[in-house]
Amino acid sequence: MPEFLQYLASHITEKYSEKLKDISLVFPSRRAGLFFKNILSRNSKEVMWMSEVLSVVDFVSKYSGIKIENNIILNFELFEVYKKCFKDETFDRYYQWGNIILNDFDAIDKYLAEPEKIFKNIMDFKKIEERFPTELSDDYKNFWKNLQNEDTDEKKEFLKIWEKLGSVYKDFNCVLSAKKAGYEGLAYKYLLNNLKQKKIRINKHKIIFAGLNLITPSELGIISELIKRGQCEIHFDCDKYYYEDKLQEAGHHIRKSVKRINEIITGNELNPDEILFLNLSEELTAGKKNINFISSPTTTGMVKSMGSKLSDFIRTKNADEKTAVILPEESILMQVLYSVPEEIKEFNITMGYPFNCTLLYSFLILLKELHKTCRSRNGKTEFYLPDFKKLLLHPYLKFTDTGLTYKLINTLTKKNIIYLEPLNNAALKETFNKADKEIPDIFAKIFSYTPDTGKFRNYLNEIIKSVYDRIEDSKTEDDSYKKFQFEFIFSFYNTFALIYEYTGRQKIEIDISTFWKLLIDISSRIRVPFSGEPLKGMQIMGLLETRCIDFENIFILSMNEGAFPKSSSEISFIPYVVRKYFHLPTFEDEDSVYAYYFYRLIQEAKSIYLFYDTEPENTSKGKSRFLLQIEKELIRKNTSIKFSEKKLSPGVETYTIHPVTIEKSEQVMNLIRGIKGLSASAFISAITCKLKFYFDYILRLREPDEIEEEFGAATLGSIYHAIMQLLYQRYTGKIVTGKIINSLIDNIENKFDNIFDQALTDVSRKEKKTISLGQSPKNNLYKHIIKSLVKSTLECDFESSPFIIISLEEKFSKDIEFPDGEETGKISLNGYIDRVDSIDNVIRIIDYKTGSNHFRELKRGEISTFLDYIFSDIKCKDSFQIFFYAYSYAVNSNNKYKPVIYYVNARSEILKEVKKDPLTKDEFRDFESRIRGVLTDIFNPEIPFSQTENTESCKYCPYRDLCYRNT
Repeated sequence: MPEFLQYLASHITEKYSEKLKDISLVFPSRRAGLFFKNILSRNSKEVMWMSEVLSVVDFVSKYSGIKIENNIILNFELFEVYKKCFKDETFDRYYQWGNIILNDFDAIDKYLAEPEKIFKNIMDFKKIEERFPTELSDDYKNFWKNLQNEDTDEKKEFLKIWEKLGSVYKDFNCVLSAKKAGYEGLAYKYLLNNLKQKKIRINKHKIIFAGLNLITPSELGIISELIKRGQCEIHFDCDKYYYEDKLQEAGHHIRKSVKRINEIITGNELNPDEILFLNLSEELTAGKKNINFISSPTTTGMVKSMGSKLSDFIRTKNADEKTAVILPEESILMQVLYSVPEEIKEFNITMGYPFNCTLLYSFLILLKELHKTCRSRNGKTEFYLPDFKKLLLHPYLKFTDTGLTYKLINTLTKKNIIYLEPLNNAALKETFNKADKEIPDIFAKIFSYTPDTGKFRNYLNEIIKSVYDRIEDSKTEDDSYKKFQFEFIFSFYNTFALIYEYTGRQKIEIDISTFWKLLIDISSRIRVPFSGEPLKGMQIMGLLETRCIDFENIFILSMNEGAFPKSSSEISFIPYVVRKYFHLPTFEDEDSVYAYYFYRLIQEAKSIYLFYDTEPENTSKGKSRFLLQIEKELIRKNTSIKFSEKKLSPGVETYTIHPVTIEKSEQVMNLIRGIKGLSASAFISAITCKLKFYFDYILRLREPDEIEEEFGAATLGSIYHAIMQLLYQRYTGKIVTGKIINSLIDNIENKFDNIFDQALTDVSRKEKKTISLGQSPKNNLYKHIIKSLVKSTLECDFESSPFIIISLEEKFSKDIEFPDGEETGKISLNGYIDRVDSIDNVIRIIDYKTGSNHFRELKRGEISTFLDYIFSDIKCKDSFQIFFYAYSYAVNSNNKYKPVIYYVNARSEILKEVKKDPLTKDEFRDFESRIRGVLTDIFNPEIPFSQTENTESCKYCPYRDLCYRNT
């Protein structure tokens, strides 16, 4: 049974048994009050009036008469005041400051700081020094002087806002007071002032404040007034370990509060025994405890180890109602819920789940990005395909028909469609028609985009409703999944409606991008509550919910520095030096609060399991300071503590990577025999890595297509080839002179845009995908590069002119026979030759290369050495390819053939002749013999497909993961 609350219940029933209905109990949280009422009712042996039980915030709100609004409403109210001081301020610019200003105003009022002094106009610093000559510390003075001397845009913006915050504060308080509404600090200050002026009388015999830790000056003022009236008791919940040791930060605030309350009691000559109750425990220094540290390398491992330990514990102790799982980090709640062991039949979640960790939030983010990148053309809205794809792959859409979703994405990607109008896109309609399915209704809702903020509410409502219907109609057996999703949708819908109501009510002009920004920012702050039976079973709690409540068995996760205690991330307009000077809260106060939460939580517990992550990410660091304090301090002071530490690690299985080979089974041989033709690239693959050849040409694996907004190397090469074909196609079969080439160079200079556009059209048609300049600035740069490459080629051709063009981009095919076991096999060699021309009766087989040089020259009399190189070294692949083309093209043995490569990207020599003289019949025969050898190996069932030994060639291979060459 919770010790502190049990003590308190016994105290009031013994002392105020006849006046329970005239007692108010004020706790730090509603959760503590709920547990207290349960204990009080259990302790009662007869029917009685229940005392009033409130949280501190509810107590202040009730008796001040101030309705404490949420930050969404307060932000809109603040803007109305803010824009009077900043005439040209838009809501978009204001909103980034709104929450910061609200938090600062709240702190000022709770800590009873004087806004007139804090927000004093510091532009004339001498006036401040004259007014407060002795009060100001050197740090305070130096801060403002340094700020004024640094002339940066950020400092100017800060000073501009700072100058007017005093006026904003004053006017904002007037507006809220008139409406009897406000933030917490305003309600605290309002109640205190009215108590001082005796405008408020709380008709209760006693108001008992229980379990408070950090008591703000405004709270202390309220307590002081109630003490003077003889209406107040204060009960602290603490342990001697941290209260009596002044070096222990956990007791810092209670020690300070006790001192101030004693001063009030003494000053009014009252009996402290009737007012102040410390309830000092000695459990931390003398109680028997079992403390266990358990670490795991990952967050998932940490959660799973908690589930396993919890399962073992519940089976042996059967104490789930006395057990709590504490989550300092809310984001891991879902993982924890799926790790709760089956032995626990009932559990209650007493914490909110961050909306920004939900599927709905991620869906909204994708929807926002889709709208951000869309464009309007010819009165129609087109959406950016990468963002369209991300939305399609979201679970809300994908799980309706996963296979069809991927088919649609692959179709659109292959066509390289950058922007599309989904509901009118032919490829999209065709994909759904082939599957005999209609385009989902949610598509029509999502892609009926409107930039009109006024119509946006209906637009988003329709989409959310459609999502709701799809989840409800889904056939999942996981009822909890549906329940959670509906909770998330309901919470978002309420927030969305509130935003729309206030933007409309206050007639705030806001464009659609600002509205999205506002919606996402506010949504990220939502905490989704879970409904359940609060007093039954094991408790899964956030840290703040544990205040005043004691458990025998606790399991605390995320015991990492930065998670518990949290890293201080409070953003404020009031700088640290100013906060310190005016006694406003700083990160040191926050650290003390977290220390109290921790030690108070473990002081009554008997079995304590503390889990942390040994490889934390984000802002979390190593082991929490609280764990180190237990190790180095607590267990030395309390020898009754049984302490253990376990470091869990995933099992590491060592294994040897064996070379990957594919044996040529009958099934594989059937695939091989189905090959009708092979290109030069296929031979290069078979020569350099047989395994890659198997993946590419036997299994026909392909890398997934990607959207190409910026021209890749392949596209750049395709456009260049298309332009060269366009320039020379009218001269096929004709003599090309230097004069003609000069005219072509003039065309490139004067009409390149038209030529380039035609080339893009031709490439798009040939490759069956959309290729355009788009909106990429790099593509315009590549356009100029292509122009430069074309000019370089023409200038090189000028040096070789005159010549006769025989063919351009001609497809070739040549059959070749080879030994296939006891039979003779036959296969065709095929491909495309960029250009064939003739100079002085020598036929040149030309290949354009826009990439790097992989060339080797054939010198006279060295054919054997040359073939050894090009049939083994990938660095000679260009020479192999052009020799392959020449061999395959050379049908008439009486002609003279010379293979030539144009390295158009070369800085000096562009034209490379594989051999200075035409190739001989013997050289062709030797090449043919090597080709037959490669084919014989491919069709030989005894020779498996094996990896290359040259791992350098694996660096950019798409299959390196499959054959363990990725390290």
